Order: sequence, then structure tokens, then C-alpha cells
Amino acid sequence: SEELRRDQKVVLTAFAQNSTSLQFAEREAVLSLVRQRGWALRYASEELRRDCEVVRAATSQDIWSLQYADEELRGDAPFVLELVRQQGQALRYATEELRSDREVALTAITCDLSARQFVAPELWYDREFVLQSIRRHGTSLNLVSDTLRRDCEVVLAAVWRDVWELEYAAEELWYSRDFVESVISRHEHALKFAPEGVRHHREFVIAAVAKHGSAMSYMTDELWKDREVVLFVVQRDGRLLQHAAAMLQRDREVVLTAVMQNGWALRHAAPELRGDSEVVLAAASQDGWALQFAPPALWRNRSFVRSAVQQHGWALQFAPEEVRQDREIAFLTVARHGLALAYVVDELRRDREIVLVAVRQDGRALRAAAPELQADREVVTAAIMQDGAALQHAAEELRADKEIVLAAVSQDGFALQNLVDELRGEPPG
Repeated sequence: SEELRRDQKVVLTAFAQNSTSLQFAEREAVLSLVRQRGWALRYASEELRRDCEVVRAATSQDIWSLQYADEELRGDAPFVLELVRQQGQALRYATEELRSDREVALTAITCDLSARQFVAPELWYDREFVLQSIRRHGTSLNLVSDTLRRDCEVVLAAVWRDVWELEYAAEELWYSRDFVESVISRHEHALKFAPEGVRHHREFVIAAVAKHGSAMSYMTDELWKDREVVLFVVQRDGRLLQHAAAMLQRDREVVLTAVMQNGWALRHAAPELRGDSEVVLAAASQDGWALQFAPPALWRNRSFVRSAVQQHGWALQFAPEEVRQDREIAFLTVARHGLALAYVVDELRRDREIVLVAVRQDGRALRAAAPELQADREVVTAAIMQDGAALQHAAEELRADKEIVLAAVSQDGFALQNLVDELRGEPPG
């Protein structure tokens, strides 16, 4: 009876036994069932598979149930638009005509980018659709026709959103000066996708590097032999001298330009220029640590040594032992940089006169003095007068000397923490 065909319990029981029985159920019972199991639409009557409310209820529960709707409904533009606004994947089961419809397809993609796979192939030949899709959603050029991959406006629209889209651009575009200048000015990685002829073009490469320094990583080997290009590059990052051709690593002007931008570039200079005092001192003036790349022979040049240690006293650590045991050089160095006392040979750290000069320049140099001088009252007094914290490096008996301690804390109150327990007023541990 009609009453039993409307009874939900009866319909559910019948459906569980035989799903095809749903075609005999009344509308209300089917509505109730598809709200729980959208796929049950497959077994509804043809009339109900054309029913907007029934299909809407089924697709709300399971979007894939749209495939069971009547073709007439799947071709109904207002109804399909309503569905794809909520779930872009619904485009998959729209009719071919609607999958070719700009508005429907764009609406689906707006809702869910993955719906792009269900757009009719002919739309990827439609310039207006492709441009809108790219500008709104960043559609990839790998989906569009070869013709549109040769279209400068289309490709640039895609590249503005994602430079990696250049991978799909037609090669012929790279032979358009306007196109090349446009992409290299906007994106540091643009040259990565350029044909070798473009990456070998001096003017384009210089323009790219001027805008984005990292673009130099895409230069061809030939350009690393080009003096003008390399000079331009090392002005921006001296360390890139390492990529230059060997003949340019021997070029004094190129190397000087590089080390003045970054002292560490010295390590990539040819050996003869690493032994050039002017080049090395230019590198050291930018970064004193560059002195570690100076060859031993250069350290035997007293004029060079004087200049080096006057700039950076700690550079003495890179000098050969014969230099570090030179008393005149030691005096010159610690007079300007007391802490350089740590880099002279042990014999000179026992030299009272040298140590006094060092601690008067920087009290902390007391740490590097020989133990007997850390117990020397005059040496320690000189150190704490310059920096009270130097008390921590004094011998224990002087750290217990009230006169010494008063001098230290007068210079730096924090020196109190370096006293022996008795003077600090604490019981021994």
C-alpha cells in the first residue's frame, strides 16, 4: 500500500534486503534515506532522480551521488551552479556542456582548486577563461594549451603568482626581450628556467644579478670567465670569487674588488695574490679573520706583520712561531691589543715587561700571563687598575690581599665575586 511505501522503517528494511526495492518507495521515505546515505539515490526511481530536493539532499550527504542524478538535472545550469558553489568536486558529474561553461567551471575552481581536473579540455584553449583562472586561482600552465603557453600575457600572469610556472612557458618566449626583462626583474629564480642562450647573455645576467644577487647561481661557465661580469658579481658578494675562472682568480683588480667586499674571498684568490701584502691587508681590513689565509712567507715580511697586528692584534695567532716569538712584534701587538698576549710564545708570556704593557692596555690579559706573573703584585695591580674583573686571574694569595681587593672593587664592584671566601665574609665550603 502507499502508506507502507511511505513508512521509513519498512523502506529501510526492504532496502537493506534488496537495494532495488527503493524504486518503489514514496518520496518522503527516499528523502529520509538519502539524507543518511546519499549513494542510495542510485536506486531511487527515475522521477525522484530528477527531483531537485531529493538530489540536493543526497549530494549534501555525499557529493559523488550526483552521478546518479538524471542527466536533465546534471545539465541544469542554476542547479549545478548551486552545487559547485558548495562543493567544487560536483563539476565532475555535470554534463559535458556545463563542464565547458566558463561560469560553472570558474565557480567550481573557486570553491575547490582540485576541481580543475574536471574542467572540459576545450576550456584550456579559451584565453579568457585561462586568464581568469590564473588570476583568481593560480591555475598551472601545465593544464593549458600549447598555444596559450606561447602567449606572453598568459604566461606572465601565471609567473607573477608562481615563478616555477616558467617551467611550462614556451621556449620561444625567452627570445622576446620584453618577456625576459620582465621576468628577471621580478623573480630571482627566473634564469633557472631560461635556455642556455639567455643564461649566457651578459646584459640579461647583469640585469638579473643587479636585481637579485642570488640569480648569479644560474650563470653559465662561460660567463664566469667574463671579466666584466665577474667584476660586477664580486662587487655584490666577494665570496663568489670561488666560481670565477682560474685566470680571474689571478686578476689583481678582480681579487681586490672581491676581498674589499668580503675578506674571506681571499681564500679563493690565486696563491700569488694570497702572498700580496696589499691584497691581504685589504681583505683583513674588511674581515680580520682573512689573515688566516696569508701564507707563511708573507708573515716573514716585518712591514706586513706590523700592519696586520696593528689592525687586528689577535691575528698574531695565524702567524708562524718565529713571528710569535719576536719580542719587538710582541711589544707592538700587545701595546694595541692586550689580549693578543695569549698568542705569543710561552717565553714571552713570562716576560714581565711585555706582560705589564699588555695588562695596562687590557687588564684581562692577565689571564694569559705566566703563573709567576699572576702572583706579581705590580703586574696584578696594573691589571686591576685597568679592569677590576682581572682579579679573577690573580694568584690566590693576591685575591686574599685586602689592598689589592679594595683597588679591584673600586674599579669594578663586580670584582667582589672573585674574592677568596675569607674576604667575602663567607665560611669556607
